[in-house]
Amino acid sequence: QGLRRLFFFTSLDGANAVLADAKRDAAERDEDTQAVWANARISAITMEFALKLAKGRPKAMAQNGTKFDTVYDLVPSLQALSDGQRMDKTGLYNEQGRVPLFYMDEFETGPDPEVVAASGGMDKTNRIPVFFEKKDLLEQWTKKYDPDRSGKVPEPQVKVMDLVDTFSTMVGGMSMSSIDARVAKNLYPIASLESRKQAVECEKARADGVPAYKLGQMNAVGGK
Repeated sequence: QGLRRLFFFTSLDGANAVLADAKRDAAERDEDTQAVWANARISAITMEFALKLAKGRPKAMAQNGTKFDTVYDLVPSLQALSDGQRMDKTGLYNEQGRVPLFYMDEFETGPDPEVVAASGGMDKTNRIPVFFEKKDLLEQWTKKYDPDRSGKVPEPQVKVMDLVDTFSTMVGGMSMSSIDARVAKNLYPIASLESRKQAVECEKARADGVPAYKLGQMNAVGGK
């Protein structure tokens, strides 16, 4: 047995860059390795699925029957990571596996219809949009509160919190000083329009009947 680290990316550009590097490296290796990477494609999965894998260490079996423990890391875009590091001086976003989420206390949207229905109309708490890119947050805030870009509406402070810690707070009831419990309880993750379009294109490129991700399976590649 051994340990293998796997990665999920919040941006298609990041995934494409790593895939291109892997294919260049495979070109200098054995034929089996070349064949695996020649047919490699990028798939889109839900953030919920990625987070559940990141919180655990599921085992995976390679095609040769070898079992591995797996560690899943989520990888933000370089720009998002840079923005998170500038805003949070604790060094948190220098750690591997950290993904910054950007939000504003004053930027809210309507309540979750499912929560309203489940509470019989009693819980109408507004949700707080959170973004994987700071620029997307600023664009959406401007669109809602200063559509003509007059500059007359003061721009609220942008805040940042870690995705994995936020998820732990939401599902595990853990209390972390770095996570605003109000935001964690009412957050509304928003992917950019570009990311949603790219996810659709990835799905279109996937062959019928082929799952986006095969849990418990992996391809071991390498050689001379």
